[in-house]
Amino acid sequence: MRRNRYVKLADVLAEFLENEGLKEGIQKMEVYDAWDKIIGDKLSKYIINKSFVKGKLFCYVSSSVVRNTLFVQRIEIVSRINALLGKNIVETLVLK
Repeated sequence: MRRNRYVKLADVLAEFLENEGLKEGIQKMEVYDAWDKIIGDKLSKYIINKSFVKGKLFCYVSSSVVRNTLFVQRIEIVSRINALLGKNIVETLVLK
């Protein structure tokens, strides 16, 4: 017996990630990768820790000079992360 119902692999994978609760984890990793690409190696060595919760990207910075530099550019950084991901995931950037 042959099946006539075809399902896209992308749809099956998206449903699997949603059912298993992995969607948020994948989304966090995408945001972190985009952050690293945008910030670059020179500034990323000053980032102690980062977390992503409910549309807010929290970054803990060890240097006050780097924190001020990123604070001035935070709106542009958020828009570049969302553009790189192709969807509006990050709403705000919080620097501590």
